[in-house]
Amino acid sequence: MKTFKNVALVIIVAFNLRWGITSVSPVVDYLKLKLGLSNFQVSLLTSIPVFCMGIFAFFVGLLQTKYGRKRSIFYLLLLMFIAAATRLGSHSFVSLCLSAFIIGLTIAIIGPMLSGFIKEQFPHHQGSMVGVYSLSMGVGATVASGTALSLSHRYSWQVGLGIWSVIALVSALVWQLGAADDKKAPKLTSQTSSPLKVSELLQTKQMWALILYFGFQSGIYYSAVAWTTSFFSSRNLPAAKNTLYLTVMMVLITACSFIIPSLMDRFGSTKNWNIFCTATAFFSGLTFWLGSNEWAYLLAILLFAIGSGGLFPISLLLPLQFSTQADEASLKTGLMQAGGYIMAGIIPLALGSLMDWTGNYLYLPLNYVLSSVIMLVIGTRLLSEK
Repeated sequence: MKTFKNVALVIIVAFNLRWGITSVSPVVDYLKLKLGLSNFQVSLLTSIPVFCMGIFAFFVGLLQTKYGRKRSIFYLLLLMFIAAATRLGSHSFVSLCLSAFIIGLTIAIIGPMLSGFIKEQFPHHQGSMVGVYSLSMGVGATVASGTALSLSHRYSWQVGLGIWSVIALVSALVWQLGAADDKKAPKLTSQTSSPLKVSELLQTKQMWALILYFGFQSGIYYSAVAWTTSFFSSRNLPAAKNTLYLTVMMVLITACSFIIPSLMDRFGSTKNWNIFCTATAFFSGLTFWLGSNEWAYLLAILLFAIGSGGLFPISLLLPLQFSTQADEASLKTGLMQAGGYIMAGIIPLALGSLMDWTGNYLYLPLNYVLSSVIMLVIGTRLLSEK
């Protein structure tokens, strides 16, 4: 019963970690029309929370030490609820940016704490539980991206972006009722989370390899979230199909992010799976680049979903595999996501600027090709040392 409850808590909390970002892309045309935004400004609504997910991940150790995991996640989910709810009455770009900032802040700290929860509660099933984590997060992302446009058509773009606040509120209450009480971290954990320990970790090649790997992995995902519909528009596909293809991509990524880590627990090594997933992402970029019809784009979507869907849980597993305790796993995950998400925030922003400047959307698949090669090299070296 306890195991079932803990699995349910992972599912409920993880569901909230992407809808605040993926609900934006389907309503890009509304935002451009109603608020007069450029591609660069729209990309900020994706990049701001990703930057925050990086910057505020440094505070994981501090909050975990001071308040404990249970209270921290509860308060952060309530803060996410408030930020998302403000979108229901938003009429300005500034207010959208502020809500994106707060949502990114909350995700930054909840994610690593949830990884520590998995490390502590499921020490012998980390791969499967990271798959459950990824699946739930992906379902949240997919539901938001798949329904935001229809909600905007039926009600308003504010409803399309803000209705998800209800999910955060319900999740906060369920977490508070279901999670076991935890004490503030002991003195040893406080030392582990101290600036000296963080400084020591940042002096290691392993930590920087984790950061770079996570940064490029997240960069291709958030680039896809931000610019897939615009890429297909530049290929002269109808708007309805653009949204459908984005939804299909999200569904497939969600499925792969659960299936691949579950298979990793049983077959092959993390190193071999990294080779497979980076190669698949590489060929997805080539297919997007060279494709000229809908069948080619569907193949590219499938390849991208396999690659990206596998690389995310691999990146989450790496700090767990290189840690011996739950607090160490949370700290390493927090540092990895801190640097990695800052990188990932820059990538879609840079793409938006390039596409504004040149009008060429082929920079999107070029990003997939180059990033997958870099991840292949980093992942192979990192996992060879294990």
